[in-house]
Amino acid sequence: MDNKLKEILTKRILENISSNVKPVNYLTDVLDLGRESVYRRLNGQIDFSLDEILKLSTELNFSLDDIHCEYDNYRAIFNLFRERSAPAEVSFNNMLHAFCNRMAEVYNSERSHTGLALNRLLGTFYLHSEHLLKFIYYKWIHQFDEVSLNYYYCDLEVPEETINMAHRAAFYQQRLDKSIIADENILSNTIQEIKYYQDRGLINDYEISLIKGELQNMLDNFQMILSTGQSSTGAKWNVYLSSIDINSNSSYLQYDDNESVSFWIHSDSAFETTDKQMCVMQREWIESLKKYSTLITLSNQKMQADFLNQQYNHLDKL
Repeated sequence: MDNKLKEILTKRILENISSNVKPVNYLTDVLDLGRESVYRRLNGQIDFSLDEILKLSTELNFSLDDIHCEYDNYRAIFNLFRERSAPAEVSFNNMLHAFCNRMAEVYNSERSHTGLALNRLLGTFYLHSEHLLKFIYYKWIHQFDEVSLNYYYCDLEVPEETINMAHRAAFYQQRLDKSIIADENILSNTIQEIKYYQDRGLINDYEISLIKGELQNMLDNFQMILSTGQSSTGAKWNVYLSSIDINSNSSYLQYDDNESVSFWIHSDSAFETTDKQMCVMQREWIESLKKYSTLITLSNQKMQADFLNQQYNHLDKL
């Protein structure tokens, strides 16, 4: 550990220890060290161990990401909600568990703001739908597991644990206010994914009809949102239609004193950072897209109708 990092870490530790507590006494108790060992760490003579840093970050509630960013402003730390070494079923549940916990935190916060730029439907939008959830799960297993060439959709059963977790996540997610900037091909890209498996004969016509029916219901609900500005749960939605292509899904999330941004490498798995500079840049980028977009909730009925008709036409391709 170089001197600059030692100074930043020591400063952050001392800042977060209560002013009415002597730092040496506090660190002696928390780290179970002798006073001499604590003095040598604070003076930079020896390094805090990784275990000690992790324990102090938990006890004193400071972010290691923030320390890293102060040390190197040109790099940001990202979390990827997929474990490469874990089986596909486990990594899917871990991703869903992380998303559920985050949505619960946002739901229970005093104030929040969610901004999204979307070029395809996020899987998190239909976690409450039986057949669409199964399709997300099937696609995940098909992509990340070692399955046979002809791995049929009908052979897959979604575990009860996964269904229950998805429903909990959907409960929180459906009750959050949102500002969405949508690409006009938002449904077309999702349809292409479904058609890939349909064209290969891995999903039969009856199963396609069930998926299509839930997408139809989603579009019907979306039409209601555009007309009223809120969902059936009372969450407020502002939907903008972009006049330029949106290359990939991304989001900015702020709740109480927390903020994060996410980028989707494909339709279901995101990587996330709480880096402050990245959060500012992404928030500004999403806001800048409004220059090239038109608000269609509670306004612009012709654009609403044209947009919805286009999505229904995409759906008819299934």
